[in-house]
Amino acid sequence: MAEASEEAPKGAEVSGMDIAAIMNTSGTTGLSKGVMLPHGQQYWLARNMALAMELTAADTHYNFFPLFHNTAQAMITLPVMLTGARMVLREKFSLSSFWDVRSQEVTAFYFIGEILRLLVLETTLEAARGTKLRVGWGIGGSGLGLC
Repeated sequence: MAEASEEAPKGAEVSGMDIAAIMNTSGTTGLSKGVMLPHGQQYWLARNMALAMELTAADTHYNFFPLFHNTAQAMITLPVMLTGARMVLREKFSLSSFWDVRSQEVTAFYFIGEILRLLVLETTLEAARGTKLRVGWGIGGSGLGLC
């Protein structure tokens, strides 16, 4: 990154309507389908996530989602890149090692499904003591949002 040029790549004219990614749906209502996501949509999703979480270059975002999924791409990685924050990338979510976030000075994380409920139910005060976490954001399961 330090050696990257500030100049835009030659021949890389891209508009907000150009396709940035094709993500597969989960297939919960039928066969999985490819959804074409344009650059503009990905950018605005990332910008809105960064704004909602008040991410800055001083933050470290914890990411345990697979990079082939849009949660990891547009809702974590792109906001990190837009703000100059750091990202700690883990292979998967682990309840038993979640509080290792202390050693990486993690300040933000994204959750889905039952992750937040499990953390609330299974975490002791001692396990959570000393973290720099300041924001979590997510959907599903517990019905909780920004916390």
